[in-house]
Amino acid sequence: PAMERLYAQLLPAAGELAGAGSGLLTLGPAAHHLGHLSTALGRHHQAAGHYRQARAIADKAQAPHWATAARDALHRLGK
Repeated sequence: PAMERLYAQLLPAAGELAGAGSGLLTLGPAAHHLGHLSTALGRHHQAAGHYRQARAIADKAQAPHWATAARDALHRLGK
């Protein structure tokens, strides 16, 4: 239940960089964290979509380390 609530709360920020509004730091694409939550909840198809979105956001932000993390996560899912 806690992961479900966290997922629901984070979902509206799926297209954003987590923490970017602070102006100090970012924790990467929120979609990447949603992918982790989806994986933990056993929703692998949903997780793959989040990781693909995270990769696109990382590419747009010119952040190759986040793009690589998203690609690696997709690979672990077999996608």
